[in-house]
Amino acid sequence: MQLEKLAFSELSGTDREWSVSSFSIGQINLIVGRNAAGKSRVLNCISSLASLITKKPDSLWASGTWNVELSQDARVYSLQIVIEDSKVKSEMLSIDGHEKLSRGPDGRGEMWSEKLQQNLEFKIPVDTLAIYQRRDEIQHPYIEDLFGWANSVRKYPFGSEFGKSMIWATSFTDNSETPSDATKPAVIEPEHVVKLYSLGSEKFGDQFEKQILVDLARVGYDCERIVAEPVDFQIDGSMPLALIGKLPISLSIKERDLPGVTRQFEMSMGMYRCVALIINMNFSLFSGDSSSILIDDIGEGLDYERSTALIDLLIDRCGDGKIQLIMTSNDKFIMNEVDLSFWHIIDRHGNKVQILDYKNSSAAFEKFKFLGLSNFDFFANKAYLNTIQ
Repeated sequence: MQLEKLAFSELSGTDREWSVSSFSIGQINLIVGRNAAGKSRVLNCISSLASLITKKPDSLWASGTWNVELSQDARVYSLQIVIEDSKVKSEMLSIDGHEKLSRGPDGRGEMWSEKLQQNLEFKIPVDTLAIYQRRDEIQHPYIEDLFGWANSVRKYPFGSEFGKSMIWATSFTDNSETPSDATKPAVIEPEHVVKLYSLGSEKFGDQFEKQILVDLARVGYDCERIVAEPVDFQIDGSMPLALIGKLPISLSIKERDLPGVTRQFEMSMGMYRCVALIINMNFSLFSGDSSSILIDDIGEGLDYERSTALIDLLIDRCGDGKIQLIMTSNDKFIMNEVDLSFWHIIDRHGNKVQILDYKNSSAAFEKFKFLGLSNFDFFANKAYLNTIQ
């Protein structure tokens, strides 16, 4: 399943109101905009929707309205969710124009039963979604498609620490978490890089490490091997209780032109971010499931050669239809490397955000192609505002 369209608003009618108008989303996407334009906020709209579908939050959003379209096997899923005062006001789902779910503010609603071929009434708590509460593979199998998409959404904070200080403590005796159970994407956060690598190596073997090394070489890090190994520190009386009886491990990389290994904590921030993202990406690809990868501030902290090489790698590896890639950046190098056909430009006026791209501003995009300027000039000179269809 792939996200096709998104519109979002929150806190309507208040001085904190914010909205992004409906825009189309392709397989490869780069959201560009100035600082504080709303790039990260758009990604948050997507990731928060996925979270609402897959689990009941400790506390519901105070306000939010999502209008989205998703597609799978040529079917179009139209979903609307409205939350006000931390309660679900309405929830509607249709597939190819046929209503499957309708729910009101008191928690009452109807869902189409595929087995019985009729609507079933329900009443659920007002602080949870029917999509989450009423999952049933027999009666409502179409909900599993939405759950599968939401479960696949991964947001990677490239401009952050990305789990660099995190280790993974494996148990000497507890074998309850087998590779088949532990490698389900839902139970592993993107920042848990050591755990992802370890479990990926268990499940996928040497090919997992080899592909990671190939990808690292493509972005300028020529490495001979990558391993997850015990943390090199002296255990003393101050050892945290959580680590007693467990083996703490971290990542180490052997670069070809260095005599020794570079441990996780010694890597430059740029190198570690590349390692973390490549491990995450390969874990998704080797798992074979369709997924949606959201990368905020892609290329942050990298030099020109490595940032452009990383973009090329991501587009190449994610371009086969399995992974939908949605990235954000305001970096000149990144903008010049990504074709304008993948761009979504944030044009913010106060609390209203409009997204301009090839779908809704094709004349301006096409006209710019013949000027012989860089992609960044298209953004910096606001050439995208010349013609809005």
